[in-house]
Amino acid sequence: MRGNDSSRFFEFGEITIQAHDPRQKEAALDVCMPACLMQAVTPQLLGAGFIDKYSVRSPLATWLPKITAERFLPDLVEAAPHIPIRVQEQMFQRAKSLLEMFVQLSKALIDPTDAVPLLPLGIYVTFQYRCRTDDLAKVLLGLETMPISGIAEFRFALASVLARLLQEEGAVAQLES
Repeated sequence: MRGNDSSRFFEFGEITIQAHDPRQKEAALDVCMPACLMQAVTPQLLGAGFIDKYSVRSPLATWLPKITAERFLPDLVEAAPHIPIRVQEQMFQRAKSLLEMFVQLSKALIDPTDAVPLLPLGIYVTFQYRCRTDDLAKVLLGLETMPISGIAEFRFALASVLARLLQEEGAVAQLES
């Protein structure tokens, strides 16, 4: 890792600059993010680079989006004003139960990956992303219109990392001229 060359989002989400060649404008990023977001952004990422070293984060952790009253039908919230709190609590308990079941089952299986389908889509995954820094801007543009919870936070983290990469490339270019 390169120290403070990372950008965090959510509780465990992070994009870290693993390696950077400013002359070739290539970078390798270590990414940790919820699997549901990973699925949403994969087409954009693959359009500009390569994904490898994919795994479930250890220790296990799950992201749950905050579901507020604005996300429910107005009539439902009017009839049951505490529904957002109850739903959030139920989601948390269900995710916790699934993680506990996965941990127990994976101890008894020859291949613990057999239990992966039990994991909630909010489970954090890690992977390495290799790309040209110029192509990261294309990824950001492609993610701009995605109306998916969590995309804005991921885009901000990715933009922050891109800014650091471009600053480093600019400094190298200045030294060479």
